[in-house]
Amino acid sequence: MDLSEGVHSAPPLEETAAIMTELKAGVRAIDMRFDSLTTELDGMHERLDDLSSRLGATEHQVSNIEDGATALTKLMERIK
Repeated sequence: MDLSEGVHSAPPLEETAAIMTELKAGVRAIDMRFDSLTTELDGMHERLDDLSSRLGATEHQVSNIEDGATALTKLMERIK
């Protein structure tokens, strides 16, 4: 039985180094893109927090308007 069957020889060292360099560059590019997306997502969270706060304030104003309209309707009914 030949022990070398199914065993592949390693690529030359220069080729391995070139592949590693390409992989490292790819990882750096992915890391930079990830950082960019993280920053963008943080901005979106800040915007969402602002919009949620403004929505809460608007809902409060609408509630006050509804309460005022109800009070005005009751007053008008009493005047009739």
